[in-house]
Amino acid sequence: MFRQVLPYTHKDTNDAFSPENVAKELDGDFKQNETTNEDYNNYMFLTTTYCINKWKKEKGIVPKIMYDDLEVYKKYINPNYLNGKYNVKKTINSGYNDDDTDFKKGCDDEYKKYKDIFKISGDISRKDYCKIITNNHIGKSSKDYFVDFMRQRDGAKVMSYNQKVKEWGWMDEPIYVEQMKLYKKHIKTGRMKIDEYNNGEHDLNGVKWYSMCIQQYDDDGNLCGNIDIGSMEVFSYMITGYVYYYKNKTDRDTMFSHLNKYQK
Repeated sequence: MFRQVLPYTHKDTNDAFSPENVAKELDGDFKQNETTNEDYNNYMFLTTTYCINKWKKEKGIVPKIMYDDLEVYKKYINPNYLNGKYNVKKTINSGYNDDDTDFKKGCDDEYKKYKDIFKISGDISRKDYCKIITNNHIGKSSKDYFVDFMRQRDGAKVMSYNQKVKEWGWMDEPIYVEQMKLYKKHIKTGRMKIDEYNNGEHDLNGVKWYSMCIQQYDDDGNLCGNIDIGSMEVFSYMITGYVYYYKNKTDRDTMFSHLNKYQK
């Protein structure tokens, strides 16, 4: 499926976008993606601390996103973790090395998530982007929005900016294939075109992404459609059309070659 990234991860989206909460967001007071449950935050504080220590030991400089997450969890944890009454290091080591396999798995899973985010976007929290407007007309920092988006990858290899709802989305295989079939149909009629010179290579904080753009043409053969705002905001890439970003260059080139066969 095509997974749209909602501005807030709330169970009740109507509540999240209520006039009161929208007003708080515009004032910068809305606590995005935060839960105040102490047990949850204790757990996430410990697993994130484990991740920070492991990253520091294995890789050196710790991505800022880890420290940002840790600061959020620290707001709602048991104060004994902060005042020294609880030994954080001992608690982590005991839970990881003893019989608590759930805690060990949680630590390992969190570490893999951070590695995946870093792999596909670099240390994205350290880079500032321009402000964007979501489909709910809420001004947000592209940096924060894109970090949230990257967390939701779940193994997907292709992403695209949906111009209708004004949000990025990861593309799962079935919907991706269906969309490409639709483009193929319009490419055969000449109403859409795909050009190799629009195949781009982009750097996102040291991580490579490979783009393919499909463009619309009117009855007179003139290029029409909208500029891809997502590409402009995140990659500083100004182009008209529907742009798909691939983690793997071979995947991009394979799909381009397939669609290019049907051009008039």
